[in-house]
Amino acid sequence: MQNHETPEPWQKEYCRKDGSRIPVLVGVASIDVKLKYTVCIVVDMTEQQETLHQYQVTEAKLAELNAQLEQRILERTQYLQENEERLKLAFNAANMGYWDLDLLTNGIVWSESLEQMMGLKPGTFDGDLEKVAQMMHPDDRGPVLEALEQSIHNNQPYDLEFRFIKPDGSLRWAASQAIVIRDQNNVPLRVIGVDVDITRRKQFEEELRKVNQALEERLDELKQRNAEMLILSGITDYLQSCFTVKDACGVISALAQPLFPDCHGGIFILSPQHNYLERVTFWGNPLCSDDVFTPLDCWALRRGRSHGVNQAQHALFCNHVNDQHLPLASLCIPLIAQGETLGLLFLSTFKEEVLPDIRRQLAKTVAEQLGLAIANLKLREQLEEQSLRDPLTKLFNRRYLEQCLTQELARAKRHRHSVGILMIDVDHFKHFNDSLGHKAGDLILASIGTLLKNNIRTSDVACRYGGEEITIILPDTTLQEASQKAEFLRQAIAEMKIEYSGKIVNSITASFGVACYPDHGETGQEIIQIADKALYDAKQAGRNRVIVAPKEVSI
Repeated sequence: MQNHETPEPWQKEYCRKDGSRIPVLVGVASIDVKLKYTVCIVVDMTEQQETLHQYQVTEAKLAELNAQLEQRILERTQYLQENEERLKLAFNAANMGYWDLDLLTNGIVWSESLEQMMGLKPGTFDGDLEKVAQMMHPDDRGPVLEALEQSIHNNQPYDLEFRFIKPDGSLRWAASQAIVIRDQNNVPLRVIGVDVDITRRKQFEEELRKVNQALEERLDELKQRNAEMLILSGITDYLQSCFTVKDACGVISALAQPLFPDCHGGIFILSPQHNYLERVTFWGNPLCSDDVFTPLDCWALRRGRSHGVNQAQHALFCNHVNDQHLPLASLCIPLIAQGETLGLLFLSTFKEEVLPDIRRQLAKTVAEQLGLAIANLKLREQLEEQSLRDPLTKLFNRRYLEQCLTQELARAKRHRHSVGILMIDVDHFKHFNDSLGHKAGDLILASIGTLLKNNIRTSDVACRYGGEEITIILPDTTLQEASQKAEFLRQAIAEMKIEYSGKIVNSITASFGVACYPDHGETGQEIIQIADKALYDAKQAGRNRVIVAPKEVSI
């Protein structure tokens, strides 16, 4: 204060009577010019000190909290950055991306991963919605935009798949889902969506579809093969039950048609002389083949193997194929069994791809079955012929006579008509054997057998009864008609001329005995005995004559 300056207040501590110390603020100021009077002011600073201490403590806590908050913000920022990086990696790994469509500006924002998925460099997409539409496949563009409009205006879910074309021209598939963001008044503001590249899934689905289709086709093929096997089994069963070649061919005609849809077919049998083939049966119209032709007219018969002609090979059609009804394709398969050609299976079609290899193989199987069946039937016919025919005269034998006569009498009884019986014996047959030899006798019997077969009806049955005796059954014939037939045959035999060893044998005659059902009995044995007795009477009366048994006769 010596310089008339007022000093700054200072702090110090005072001691109280109780010994406690308190902080004070001391201030001194002069109240006159001469500095005679000075004022000292002492202020208790206890509360201020406490307030300051609390402020300092609070400030320290705030600084600590601020540091903690900054650390948490830093950690959170790093975590978000790491998550964003992970999300980007996940989007890239999943080949997907997100997009944000602002409905107010009609601008769209793509994520980098979506840009990469669409074949663009990151950051190059300019947000033009029209360019997005142009990247879509033309067939999918309309449905995608329509679905987006329905989702925005009608709250319809936006969930679909579409194709898009990358800048390099490659075609890809994407699955897209989106939600519409609206304000409190339900006004649409934004559309946020996610697109996923599903090209590989679509490829797998397509491969799976092809595999399933192949499996279905294979299953259908197996079902078809099973149905064909059942038909072939049925054909085999029927063929084993056939008694004639005609029956066997009829079985193929009736049952084989489902095996060859859209095909016309026919079966031809080779003649016994092996000089021509004749149609036995056919199905479909037109047949596209001649009914009768020679083996030289068919490539299959000439080559001894199947002969197929496709649409581009018409020059190879067989000569028996009808020029007026040329098919698109044909197939000729020889019917061969045990090395012998028996006939021909012929197939033709007017449609393309109707006779593929599998059908041709099936046709070969049918032809093999039919050929074997025909060979067995012919063998059966030969054995039956041998068992029922007399080898010398080629007439039926006595066994067949008894069987046939029983059937004819039963039929005559049912239909109430008569059956004529002729008993024939060659006159002086022992004389021919003794004078000319047994070969001459055999020739005479064989010639008479041929004459009888050529001069009786197909319904009549001529049988060698034994030795030089012959019996003829005349169904639906009265006693008078049987007598007339006997007389006709007697005259025919008497007019025979046979050449043997350079000599003409012309003195052959025969005697006839005639009987009839029901005039002379009810059983075959009765009627034959009566006819035989009439034959005996003809012999006794001088031979070379016909004797009709009287209606009342005792056996």
